[in-house]
Amino acid sequence: MHSNSMRTICLAALMLVAVCAQPAWAAGGKLIFENSLGTGVKGAFCAGDPQSAGKQVFGPVAKESTLQVDSKQIPDDPDCSRFYVLLDDGTGWQFYFEPSLGGSQSMALNWETPSKQSEERYPLLLIQNSGEYYTSAAGLPLVALVQSLAFGMTASDWKSFAVPGYDNLKERDQFVLAFGSVSWSLTEKGFSYYDDMKNNKGEALVSSVEFSSPFTLQMLDSMIEEFKQVGGLPLLVQRGKIASAFDARGKELEPSATLVEGLDGEDAAWDAFKDKVAESLDQEGELRMVFGTEELRIELSVDSETGNGLLRLSRTQEASFG
Repeated sequence: MHSNSMRTICLAALMLVAVCAQPAWAAGGKLIFENSLGTGVKGAFCAGDPQSAGKQVFGPVAKESTLQVDSKQIPDDPDCSRFYVLLDDGTGWQFYFEPSLGGSQSMALNWETPSKQSEERYPLLLIQNSGEYYTSAAGLPLVALVQSLAFGMTASDWKSFAVPGYDNLKERDQFVLAFGSVSWSLTEKGFSYYDDMKNNKGEALVSSVEFSSPFTLQMLDSMIEEFKQVGGLPLLVQRGKIASAFDARGKELEPSATLVEGLDGEDAAWDAFKDKVAESLDQEGELRMVFGTEELRIELSVDSETGNGLLRLSRTQEASFG
């Protein structure tokens, strides 16, 4: 089985206008990069083209400091829509901004938390571009992962595409997916593979992949927009023993579920989904949400005690490659 190069994947991501503090900025063709992390930045790279992933555009930047650079050092082309930061402590993350980070006036790298109650944190890049402010959580956007799995993804594909320099990183599985405006990390299980499907190099193709992150309901609207972007639809909402299915696929997943009828179109299905999630807040047990595309089943489970979210993307039995 042949695995197509992920260089051909068309990426798109939802960028949210930032509401946090705005970084300093410089006029006259200069860019201010502000490093508010507790460690230094060894270098920053444009990672859109694997052939140019090793080309440093600026750095180093000491911890808790700023660096002023010529904005021309960041190419204004799609190869710099994926921006990779390597830190002194051996950590590295990728950020995505469409159409390109070229032409930005400022960037600020800091830690963010999913909610005020959360002790977990993830890397966030605040960007000033064309007079507007945006945020980008560390990791590839969901659409990139969905398209990668559809093409036929191997572990080596993931390493070279999602995190440049993967094998040399200290924490290579952290903050690798940006979804719901926060960063998700690979679980200990991570990837599952087909036993009998390989690419032309003899590498096993990935059948499913699993991520974790703290979950809050504030993330849900952003998640829904990203599901829509990849052609996803809600299939099932389940909390404890109470389940609601939105089509025959959801009913097949959970035969005891009540089928929601009278849904006229995709918007109606999503509205009904949000209503059922809201109703589930008065119930007990794990919250399970299942979504589907033509090629994938996407399941999001939320632990009622810890608030931790587990996201699993699995290729369906009917899925083809390419």
